[in-house]
Amino acid sequence: LERLILFLTPTLVLALTVLLYRRPVPRRQRWALAISYAGTVLVFIEHLRFDKGEVVFGSTLVFAAALAYASYLVQSGELVARVGSLRLVSYVMLVSTVFCLLHYLAIHPVADLIQPLPVLQLSLVNALACTVAPVFLTMFAIARIGAARASQLSMLGPVSLLFLGHWLLDERISLVQIGGTAVVLVGIAV
Repeated sequence: LERLILFLTPTLVLALTVLLYRRPVPRRQRWALAISYAGTVLVFIEHLRFDKGEVVFGSTLVFAAALAYASYLVQSGELVARVGSLRLVSYVMLVSTVFCLLHYLAIHPVADLIQPLPVLQLSLVNALACTVAPVFLTMFAIARIGAARASQLSMLGPVSLLFLGHWLLDERISLVQIGGTAVVLVGIAV
């Protein structure tokens, strides 16, 4: 359920773009989104569960995160033209780093920052590969193709999660999930 809610981001980006900037959504883009979402639902439908408590509260929090990220993408699309993608990403990363450090220091003692060298090295690799590179690449994509199209490409996420789960975690892939993956790819191609 959390993944399905998070993959509403492209729709939220389009909706915010329409509301804030009065830009129409081309028919082809609406069809592409509908097809991609149908595929995403197929990919995750077998694992969708509502039996745990606090589903509504958790879903609300996840939706708020998706809305916050969609707002970031829409505003980035406007700012990247004025500031430039490299400068904008650098500013965003610096501000994020400061707030992450402040949050960490508010909860943990400073002594916890001292870690063995291998932990620091792996943390650096993880930060560069999983945060810095994706943020820069996303901003470059926004600069070239716009926020709405860049967020639509995020529909590749369910596909990659499905196959990475199979490869790394030995999760089973069903025919329904393979069909959903094909539908997502068709939507992205559209």
